[in-house]
Amino acid sequence: QFEFEKTSNENRLAIKLSKGLKIKVSTSFIDEELLMEDTLRADLIPYSEKMLDDIEQGHWSLWSEQKDKNDLIEVNLKKALVARDPKSSIIDGIIGIDFGTKSTVVAYQENNTDIHLMRVGITDHTKAPEIYHYENPTIIEFNNILQFLKDYKSSDGRPLTKWRDLTISHTAASSLNNSKSNDFNTFLSELKQWAGTKGKKLKIKDKKDFVLDIDAFLDIKEEDFNPIEIYAYMLGLNINNQRNGIYLNYILSFPVTYELEIRDKIIESFKRGIKKSLHIELHLQKDVIEKLDVQKGASEPAAYAVIALLENGFDPNGDDRVYYAIFDFGGGTTDFDFGVFYEADEKKSTRYDYTIEHFGAGGDRYLGGENLLELLAFEVFKSNTEKMLELSAQFTQPPETKKFAGSETLLSNSREARLNVKILMEALRDYWEGKEEAREYLTKGTVSINITDKDQKMHVGVDLQINIEELDKILRDRIHKGIKTFFEALRVAYSSKEVNFKDLKEINIFLGGNSSKSKIVKELFDIEIAEREYDIRNKGFSDSGFKLFEPIGKTGDIEKPTGKTGVVFGLIKTRKGGR
Repeated sequence: QFEFEKTSNENRLAIKLSKGLKIKVSTSFIDEELLMEDTLRADLIPYSEKMLDDIEQGHWSLWSEQKDKNDLIEVNLKKALVARDPKSSIIDGIIGIDFGTKSTVVAYQENNTDIHLMRVGITDHTKAPEIYHYENPTIIEFNNILQFLKDYKSSDGRPLTKWRDLTISHTAASSLNNSKSNDFNTFLSELKQWAGTKGKKLKIKDKKDFVLDIDAFLDIKEEDFNPIEIYAYMLGLNINNQRNGIYLNYILSFPVTYELEIRDKIIESFKRGIKKSLHIELHLQKDVIEKLDVQKGASEPAAYAVIALLENGFDPNGDDRVYYAIFDFGGGTTDFDFGVFYEADEKKSTRYDYTIEHFGAGGDRYLGGENLLELLAFEVFKSNTEKMLELSAQFTQPPETKKFAGSETLLSNSREARLNVKILMEALRDYWEGKEEAREYLTKGTVSINITDKDQKMHVGVDLQINIEELDKILRDRIHKGIKTFFEALRVAYSSKEVNFKDLKEINIFLGGNSSKSKIVKELFDIEIAEREYDIRNKGFSDSGFKLFEPIGKTGDIEKPTGKTGVVFGLIKTRKGGR
């Protein structure tokens, strides 16, 4: 590992060497090291050779304001290399991060212009973008924790960590899908659930069999290994590099159900990780590094409300009032948001186009797409108790479920139990997402998966009995429960604002989150709305009703917000300084 610094002679480099070490350094070797830096760190494609000789470009690692030149030697180069001050790469813009349970979405805005999504963890950015590129799996893969930590602590800014030691996003998700049971604890895909659950501890293991026990999120100290800080650092490397430039302003969304101390801790962790991803030269300039700002934005459903209203063509004028309710059905939780949308009062401020008055919020902590899949897997395993006992196999117990006869032997939180649940969840995913071929397959009455027993032996192609009607009922009942909770929260929110329902013509309900794509959600909402409107009219509120809007973004246009990516667009629009 070399530290490159400028000298008075532009054709010379100073390289810090271990004491007594002699080395021959070729210009081509130096070029390659410089161009491969972020390939090693974050699996980005190598930089172009033009960066090193084009005076309009230049390389950050050739620039140094450090005064200490001790232990440096000079190396003669055959050609001049161009240095670039990292400070000159700072962009007047903002990064929005929707830190999700299943996936994380990143967007950027420069100079208060258009908002664009950013791909993270896609190795080759020369490939044509696809929608799934922007829904970056929230997962970390631990290959060599000790080596990663050694490198991570070697510098306050942009240390030369190695992607091969710790990966995230699409790379880690792909590796998990091809993993064996022995490697299951080397992945952490429950980052957000861990952070949001008080008292929940972690035990992770890397591919070198190093085991690390991690305290509950709120008990993590600054010097401790913090997975969310590390995840933010890896995101930071993908955001702040010599292709994208450097961003100092960040805004994060949070579920409504997260307590303030958890939100503050996540903000603090993200700030440390992002700060670490910035070049060491910026750390040495206090006036620059102190401008790094990571702040809490609107809640996830409130951010989505802004985009849903605009994308559906609402443009209130004068005294127009648009009453809304958000049902943001994500991977881990479902969040609600209620309020009214109207034209901004120019007499008070000319800086804003619209105003949202917030009535209230709520949520269903355990209604999420991944939680539903876990619930389905539990019920399938439970109905195959005899087969699981015969195989000496185990599975986990999700929240809101009860123990049953024989469960003392079958329920466990071991890696084998969690792997079995993960595999079955994936086998049921297409059914949950409404794919007809998956439904036809399950209608035959069995699903075939690999099951690992408690002694780590894998049983290939085990047939489990499936009752499709029972699965349908479980899904519908749990989603319907969440919808009823939503309407009750809506009633409370609107009542607290003393809205006159006799003068209220319509409440617009917007579905958000990837899980809202399920046709079951719309069917159940239609049923519940019909019942609620009947009750309202019978109580004399003759013209009041509800209008349901499906998730936005069905055009397939990558530049347009969707039910999933809409949150990050809304985050940026509702920030301080937005309109």
